[in-house]
Amino acid sequence: MKLVYLGNCFHIFDTKQNKYVKLSTKNLYAAIAINDPNLSKREILSKVLIHINSPRLKK
Repeated sequence: MKLVYLGNCFHIFDTKQNKYVKLSTKNLYAAIAINDPNLSKREILSKVLIHINSPRLKK
């Protein structure tokens, strides 16, 4: 599974079934491979947004 960010929305694409699946906590854990079960879906998505919006280092 892959987490996809399209137009200010998160989507999860299941590569085995070749279709988009529901943005549930279980699917989110599978897409990002997070091993912390204490994080909520909102906390995970906020961390992903911080990572996406962080300035990149130019080389």
